[in-house]
Amino acid sequence: MSSLQLMMQVLSAGAAAVTYTGGDTVHHDVANNNTATAILRVRQDGTVQKTVGFTQTQLQALTDWIIPNTGNDNLYEVKFSKGFLDDAPTGGDALDVWHFISQNRTVEYVESTNNTEVKATITTRIRYNGGAEIDNGTNSLRARVGNPA
Repeated sequence: MSSLQLMMQVLSAGAAAVTYTGGDTVHHDVANNNTATAILRVRQDGTVQKTVGFTQTQLQALTDWIIPNTGNDNLYEVKFSKGFLDDAPTGGDALDVWHFISQNRTVEYVESTNNTEVKATITTRIRYNGGAEIDNGTNSLRARVGNPA
């Protein structure tokens, strides 16, 4: 089934349109003796957001993931996966498990040890009510303290 056919199937079911381009970096680099925080969040309203340090920014603000945002009827699901050799997240939802977006869902990388970093390429997938994957996108996440070797 093509992406267009899947989209039409979802739209005919009364759900919203879904697109996710990914490609954004979520990198937080700080000097030693500080804490680096990089968070990717899929909000309950279907928007995708990044947190770098204490600053939250919506990704792809012109093309929200679930359009309109009021179209999320809590039957959309999201799944985060990391690359095989990438670092495990330091917090957030379990990887490789479908989670209903009935609440905000996150994958988090936080580091506070001098001269270290945690990083990964995260693929985010979305589907509707247990159906086929509708779309996916990939983002680079990194929390770096100082100058890792």
